[in-house]
Amino acid sequence: MRIRSVGFIVIVILWMMLSPVGSAVSFYGDSEVVNDNPEILSGDEYESNLTWTSRLEHTQQLVENYSVVAGDHVIINGTFSELLNVTECMLTIWNPETGINATVSNVGSNITFGTYYLDRTNQTYNIIVNGTTNTNDFVIILRENVTICNFFSPNVVVIAPVEVGIDSDIWNLTWSCTDANADDTPYYFVWLSRDAGVTFVLLTHNISSFYYIWDSTDWLQASYMVRVQAFSVDMTSNECSFEDPPESYWPGDYSDGFTPQFENDGFSFPHYLYVSSVDDVTYEYNSQGNSISLTHSSSVYHPAYVEYTIRDNGSIWIEGTISPSMGEETLTINIDGLSIGIHQIQIEFHMSEFVFVNFTINVTSNAVQSTLIPLIALSITVGAIGGIAVIVIFAIYMKTKKKG
Repeated sequence: MRIRSVGFIVIVILWMMLSPVGSAVSFYGDSEVVNDNPEILSGDEYESNLTWTSRLEHTQQLVENYSVVAGDHVIINGTFSELLNVTECMLTIWNPETGINATVSNVGSNITFGTYYLDRTNQTYNIIVNGTTNTNDFVIILRENVTICNFFSPNVVVIAPVEVGIDSDIWNLTWSCTDANADDTPYYFVWLSRDAGVTFVLLTHNISSFYYIWDSTDWLQASYMVRVQAFSVDMTSNECSFEDPPESYWPGDYSDGFTPQFENDGFSFPHYLYVSSVDDVTYEYNSQGNSISLTHSSSVYHPAYVEYTIRDNGSIWIEGTISPSMGEETLTINIDGLSIGIHQIQIEFHMSEFVFVNFTINVTSNAVQSTLIPLIALSITVGAIGGIAVIVIFAIYMKTKKKG
């Protein structure tokens, strides 16, 4: 609404100080409603709104009365219509029940406020944006009972693992964590990698302690890396709270910490890869849906992968990876598109020792078969004509002999 009375500011300040969250307010006197409804009205030439964005939500979202604003590092944005000619504005957000009160000001018709400064807590607030026009009139945007759930990513630091005792294969994995939200409780996922961080296997999840004891007795002797994923969860606010322990987490509200690689004695186990053989294949040129399948199993535990290279007559044709498993797995490869002829195929699996599978693919041409039929027909025709000719000649000979 637009207010032309300077005493309005005094009224607003008194109302902010005395009214609890949820109380109503009415303005009287020389006033004009600019945008009393938070919904955007396309036909309203004096369109003014309060919106919010966050680190993951870049599209302006409307802030409405009795709404919940939730995101990772919420930013409140106040915008007055250009037609109002606002030259200065001030945003105030407060909660009389807790005494939290923050104000920012800016030159122009737009203003932003980072909610990190609200004592790092998730609460319900009233928000008012005061604007001063070039004619010293006052305009306001007011929203009441807005709950702000501000989820800031925690910061986790993982300490180098320490083996408990000598050659015990028991490792103490520890870490520290800080969070920009004072009310948040951290929860952790612990992961382990044996391929320098390319892939990870989950050791445990939804724990709130700052350590995890890893028994590596059944793990291979190798170099490992630990990854701790930290999530921050608010257990104090009804509107912003999660289950305990959480069943899900706010998108993007986490951070990762890693250890350098460390050596685990574990146990030595021969790394073998069993791969079945492949029968020779024949298919017609330009036909579709041709493939070969083979089964494989491995002694290598997850997380690990095995690269393979397929060569066609000695030249690299296809490259890929498989995820080894103690159980039997199937690898299917499409072999369409080869040229006519015999192809010597070799599949090479890159293990500690290479494993090879060899077979041939014979690609035939329909043209060969289509030319055989005319040739056979021609041969039959020529043979028939020749036979008739022999019979005729023989008949003439016999007739001549009788006359003689």
